[in-house]
Amino acid sequence: MRSRPRALTMVVIDQGQGPVVVLIHGLGANHEDWRRVVPLLSDTFRVLVVDLPGFGSAPPLAAPGGLVDYAEAVWGALQALGVHQVGALVGHSMGGAVAIEAALNHPQGVARLAVINSMPAFTPQTPRDHFEVVYRRFMVRTLGPRRLARLSAMRMFPDPADAALRAPVIARGRRNRVGPYLAALNALIGWEARDRLSGWKKPLLWLASEYDYFEFEPIRELRLVIPHMRVRCFPGERHGLPMARPEAVAREVRALMRL
Repeated sequence: MRSRPRALTMVVIDQGQGPVVVLIHGLGANHEDWRRVVPLLSDTFRVLVVDLPGFGSAPPLAAPGGLVDYAEAVWGALQALGVHQVGALVGHSMGGAVAIEAALNHPQGVARLAVINSMPAFTPQTPRDHFEVVYRRFMVRTLGPRRLARLSAMRMFPDPADAALRAPVIARGRRNRVGPYLAALNALIGWEARDRLSGWKKPLLWLASEYDYFEFEPIRELRLVIPHMRVRCFPGERHGLPMARPEAVAREVRALMRL
C-alpha cells in the first residue's frame, strides 16, 4: 500500500480563497488548536492549517533533526500543494519558532510573519526556562502523553469555567507518542533566531499573554531592534491564545494582512 504524500498528511485544512494564511500549531498539539480561528479568516483568505511532523495526521521526521527540519517539512508541504507565496505565516508556541525559521530561510516566499505565545530563542537561561524543559521531559517519559496533556490543559486553562477549552487539549494530547514528542522538544531546545530575526524588514506581529510560560522581556528586547514589529500582550491570558481568544487572534491577523 502506498503511503500518502507528506503534503496530504501535513496540510489538514485547506479552506477559503485569496491570499494564503498558514497556521502552525505548537509542541504536543495539532491542527485542532486553530479550529475556532479558521472560520474567522477563511471568508477572505485561503487558510492552510498544518500538522507538524509526528503530530496529528503527520508522520514523524525520517530521522531526528533540528527545528530547521520541521520548518523545511512545512515549506515542502506548501510547495507540494503549489503554494509558493504565503501572505502570512502564523505560528503558536513551537509553531511560532517553526514559522520564524521558515520565513527566514524562504523570505522571498513569505510576505508577513505572526508569532503567538512563543520566543525568538529557546535556549534555557533562567530557572523558569530550565524548569519547563525538565518538567516536560520528565512528565512525558514517566507519566506519558495522556497525563502530560491533562496537566498542560490545567496550566493553560485553570479556571473551572474553562472545561470546554481544556477538553480538546486533553483529547489531542492523548494521541501523542513519546518518541515524536521528545524529538520535537529536543529540536526546539537550543534553537536561536534573535540575531537573524533582527534583519526582518517585512510586517511582523507578536502576540503574548500576561501569564504565559514564557517571559515577556525577550520580546521587549526584540522590539528595540525591530521597531516596526507590532506587539500586543493580552492581560489575564495564558499560553493558549488561539483557543481562548480566537476572535482577537483573527482580528490581529487580518490587520497584519492589510500591511
